[in-house]
Parts: sequence; C-alpha cells; structure tokens
Amino acid sequence: MITDSAVYSKLLESGLQGTYHAYREGGAPPLPWFVYECIDDGAVFADDANHAALPVYRVSLYEKVSTPQAQQAIEGAIAQMGPYTKEEYHIDSEKCDMTTYTFTYTGGPDAS
Repeated sequence: MITDSAVYSKLLESGLQGTYHAYREGGAPPLPWFVYECIDDGAVFADDANHAALPVYRVSLYEKVSTPQAQQAIEGAIAQMGPYTKEEYHIDSEKCDMTTYTFTYTGGPDAS
C-alpha cells in the first residue's frame, strides 16, 4: 500500500519544493512549488471487506508563468506512479499559473 510520504518522496525527485495540502499563510517558498493531497482512498471492497486500494492524488504546480521545464519535471515524477490528467489555470488573485494533475496510484508503468 502506498503512503503519502512515499508519494511526496517521488514528487521531490522533480527537484521542486512542495508540501501536503497547503502551505501555511506566508510560509510558501518562492515559485515554483507544488501542493499534493489524496482526494480519494480508492478502496476496492466486497463482502464487507476492503480488498485493495487505488488512491487518487491531486498535485497542483504553481509558477509565476507556466514553463515546460517545471511541468516536465513534475510529470516525470507523476508518470512513475500512474496515469494522470492535466488541467491549466491562471489565478489572477495570486498572480500565478497553476497546473493541476490528477492521478490514480497504480505503481506506474513498471508495476506488475
């Protein structure tokens, strides 16, 4: 079973800073950075028992302006954990771009 700390360790391989859920107000490092969270435990159950879990995570990458370098770095880390979707936004109030990735942890393309 995957743990949040294992997902965090894999995301850090991107070379970017990040945290779980949110930075405290005033505590965020300079951009770019990421925030991640488990949004669904992905429980697979039957006959009143949990048989497996395929947790779903969301990773939000924040940048002053979106760059291929930061996106490729985080996408490389995420792709090792499972397939993902990607959405891009501009946040006027924060004067930054946010790219959101949602993935189901499957262990990645080399999982057996």
